[in-house]
Amino acid sequence: MSRAAWLWLIPALGLPGQSPRANVTEPGRSQSRVRPEQRRPAATEARSAFTGFRPALPGYRYSFPRDHFEHPEFRTEWWYYTGNLRTAGGRRYGFQLVFFRQAGRPESARAKPENPSAWRVDDLYLAHAALTDIDGRRFHYQKRLNRAGPGIAGASFAERRIWNGNWSARWEGPSQLLEATAEDFRLRLRLAPLKPHVIHGVDGVSRKGAAAGAASHYVSFTRL
Repeated sequence: MSRAAWLWLIPALGLPGQSPRANVTEPGRSQSRVRPEQRRPAATEARSAFTGFRPALPGYRYSFPRDHFEHPEFRTEWWYYTGNLRTAGGRRYGFQLVFFRQAGRPESARAKPENPSAWRVDDLYLAHAALTDIDGRRFHYQKRLNRAGPGIAGASFAERRIWNGNWSARWEGPSQLLEATAEDFRLRLRLAPLKPHVIHGVDGVSRKGAAAGAASHYVSFTRL
């Protein structure tokens, strides 16, 4: 089976809160105008949600392979695999396997948790798997959400893997093994980079907005 795949690793995303937009029309709702002073409390609440997390700022010093894995000091990160496949008989497929981590609270608050249970929500892990049968004109997908809990989901440099249940991306030397079993399809792909990874943006930062910290540390393998 021939394959062409791309991997995006966004190991650190820090987006400060912003004021909600005025004059936004939603389906089935009338348009309204919000006065500036009414927006301030919402903006303050949004900013406070990021208190204690590290923002994505210029000057970040990358260290590989460490930076391909978890960064608990940041609030959000994701690992995104997408590509095209062709069987020996020429049948074409597209695939996607994505893992997200969303922190429930900053790393500094985890040393002495109020709730000592292993089931406490320090991190939530979301995952999405999809397979497109191009020639058969069929699309399959499945998604899941798990807390890290006692090993249900996670990202670990020590173990060289990212996982959510029985879905995983595991680094084995220079290659990466993807495995995901869904209700009506299964992915098992071994990928190896044909080109070095690429760091996006300037000075280690890929901008997402004008505000300080509205950015990500974004790394890609553009050919696997």
